Amino acid sequence: MTRYDVMRLLADARPDRLDPDPGSVPDPGTITAHPRTVTTRATRTVTTRATRRTRLVLAGALPVAAAALVAGALVLTNGSPNNPEAGTDGTKTTTARPDPRTASDLLLVAAEQTGSGTATDGRYRVRAYERGERKEVGRYAIMTRNAHEQWLATDPDDPSVEVHQYLGARPATPADEQVWRAAGSPDRWTEATPPGTKKIEHTVAAGPRQVEPLREGARRESMLLAGQPVTEAELAALPTEPAALRTRLVAKLRAGNGQENENYALFYAARGLITDLPVSAQVRAAAYRMLADVPGIELLGKVVDQGGRSGFAVAYTRRGDAGWGQIRLIIDQGTGSVLAEESWFLGSDRSSATLMSFTLVLRTGYTNDAAPTT
Repeated sequence: MTRYDVMRLLADARPDRLDPDPGSVPDPGTITAHPRTVTTRATRTVTTRATRRTRLVLAGALPVAAAALVAGALVLTNGSPNNPEAGTDGTKTTTARPDPRTASDLLLVAAEQTGSGTATDGRYRVRAYERGERKEVGRYAIMTRNAHEQWLATDPDDPSVEVHQYLGARPATPADEQVWRAAGSPDRWTEATPPGTKKIEHTVAAGPRQVEPLREGARRESMLLAGQPVTEAELAALPTEPAALRTRLVAKLRAGNGQENENYALFYAARGLITDLPVSAQVRAAAYRMLADVPGIELLGKVVDQGGRSGFAVAYTRRGDAGWGQIRLIIDQGTGSVLAEESWFLGSDRSSATLMSFTLVLRTGYTNDAAPTT
């Protein structure tokens, strides 16, 4: 399987309207998206002000050293976006539940848990996450990792900042490591890129932590829902009843003239509400309940994400030109939180499974701490 086969597969795994122009080589960073949101506050009422769209990159299966680094830097007033009553460690005390038997079981439990909290506010809305990307570097593949923090001010007088750190790369799998060792265990690689584009170098060593102001232009970039731009007012007006939410999303999909399968499009849109967009706990709960009735979503059972956290995975699988692709959400049924999102390549006959990308949600919530400057 070549790099271009991989890129084609991942392009097929997202809604058609987001694909690059026909004939172009897709940019791995634009295959899926995680919008960034900014809020303003007036007389203690927090409203969404703007957003920055971020991009999900591809990944491999590596332990996550950044989890402690990033999570330890944040002290939030509500440790989980999907359960505002959770503590700063992202957990809460719950009664032991039996393992779900179906995807619907898991999604309904998650809806119950995520909808039980009330919204909070603070000086900043902070989201810490880790992204991974699988890169083909010749006869084997490597996994690159990057840590990200977003500090989005709820008051226009406060600066919004982004924190980035490249965490290094390693061979993707034990088989890749054997080839790497046979090649002399190089500590840097040049990624193959489309003709006429600049080569990209990756290293084993991590890079420096960088704190940058969030550009005003970037803050105005569209949040996306059902593949279409969405405003904070539209998000605030979303229904909290599953059938009504589905009707609203279908209308938005049709307004965008999307050609993808409606069930997949609903899965993708609900994923955004659950994991990315600044909506109420009640809207997230409605999105979970809506998903419980969407055909094609399957329960994969208990899994461990790339940070070593245990949860239950639900997935939507569809066929692309290069083979079968699958998007998975890993959910903690005790809190209703999405721990991670993963993209997998299952081959032409679904007989294999290669992890292509992941995003670990490490911490999300509000804080009154000052934003980092270094």
